[in-house]
Amino acid sequence: MSIGRGVMIGACVLFATFAACAEDGPEATCDAPDHVTYSCQPTDGPGCSGGPIWRGATDHPENVYPAGCFADMPECSGIRKGHPVTEMCGNFGSGLSWGIPG
Repeated sequence: MSIGRGVMIGACVLFATFAACAEDGPEATCDAPDHVTYSCQPTDGPGCSGGPIWRGATDHPENVYPAGCFADMPECSGIRKGHPVTEMCGNFGSGLSWGIPG
């Protein structure tokens, strides 16, 4: 196989992968989850304001969830759509916020 042909095949595979991912992104295929399950109760102390952010909005913005709290919600992807995703309220480098634990 020539180098040119290998590059062309690689470019086609990369394009096909990108095209498939673009269609399966959260903005393209999913709405905000109907239900988020929390491992804790809201608190009056320091913590994460509201639940995890989904497409620019947050679940229960009036609540504060303590550090170490977990939130489970359905994943939005073409491969694992509906499987649970867990985010945690923790310090991920810029104060307390929701993120996917390590």
